[in-house]
Amino acid sequence: MRWIIFLSLATFISADVFILTDDNFDQTINQGKPVMVKFFAPWCGHCKEMAPEYIKLAEEVEKSGENFIIAELDATVHSKAAAKYEVKGYPTLKLFMDGVPVKYEGERRMENMLSFIRKKSQPASTELKSQEEVKEKAEVKGRRCILVSDSAEDLKDFKSAARTLEKFSFFHTSEQTGKAVFPEITKPSVILLRDFGEKKIVYEGPFDTTKLVPFLRDHQEDVIVDFDSEVMKEIFDKRSKKAVMLLYNEKLDEEANKHFRAFATSKKSDDFLFVKITNTDEWGQRIIKYLSIDSNELPVVEILDVKSGTPLRYRHEGKFELKELEEFMDKYGRKELKLSLIHISEPTRPLYISYAVFCLKKKKKKK
Repeated sequence: MRWIIFLSLATFISADVFILTDDNFDQTINQGKPVMVKFFAPWCGHCKEMAPEYIKLAEEVEKSGENFIIAELDATVHSKAAAKYEVKGYPTLKLFMDGVPVKYEGERRMENMLSFIRKKSQPASTELKSQEEVKEKAEVKGRRCILVSDSAEDLKDFKSAARTLEKFSFFHTSEQTGKAVFPEITKPSVILLRDFGEKKIVYEGPFDTTKLVPFLRDHQEDVIVDFDSEVMKEIFDKRSKKAVMLLYNEKLDEEANKHFRAFATSKKSDDFLFVKITNTDEWGQRIIKYLSIDSNELPVVEILDVKSGTPLRYRHEGKFELKELEEFMDKYGRKELKLSLIHISEPTRPLYISYAVFCLKKKKKKK
């Protein structure tokens, strides 16, 4: 017997894809099962293109007997639900866990979507029952969040937050056990443990997702990130942020590192990524080559802006000291900096095209 018959308002475009409306949306996403929702528009070409994969997803879930709901909503007709969950483009895919949405931004292939649902359907937080277990998680590497509370409501909110974030491991323990390991806490708290920056941060609430999720997002990354494929995608593919780049040789002077970290901390902004790039790894060598920077020039600090599609570069020409770095950033904000010449190793191709070609080469190597 199919799971879908338990839903009173079920209608289908295929055997296994459940059709949502403004009337049945809240009822469906709050019944305790993971619900994958595709928000679509009938005229959308990308929606039509992914439709066969989405049907395959629904059929695979039905075949495997997994307790998931694969659904879709015509956002042009049922605009109330689409507006409530801030759908701005089509198709938009969101997985709802106990009514809490998690946006899916991976490949629109059956295997990828199913893997995402299965991963998110695992327990959001693992209970730590002893002091030894808490100490073990406190000592391992990675980003860890530990809720110390006896409140069922706190745990519910904590799990809701956990389902929306990818980069943390989430655990919970009793107040008695948690306070024995973290004697500095005096009331229910979330202990955030990291391998960078401030390694232990105590958050004392409130624990509802509107407060806890932004706090964790603000602290999930170091103020400075190392240059890799994800950072490259953020800058050149999504073009969502400008990069403040510290490009350096294998050994970075400790004083220079200290000033750049203080600079990044003081000028942290949603519009910028502060990035360290070394010429000793493949990704760093590629970007340094594309920017036509000679290794003898390193270390240098540059602002790179590709939001418009054309790479715009501004180089810091002053001393490698905090005050001068801050003034460099302030002048950029006031549009007082002179645009640096763009020297790219392949001048007939824009930087972002070189990036795309490089990614294609990487994929071919993997095969």
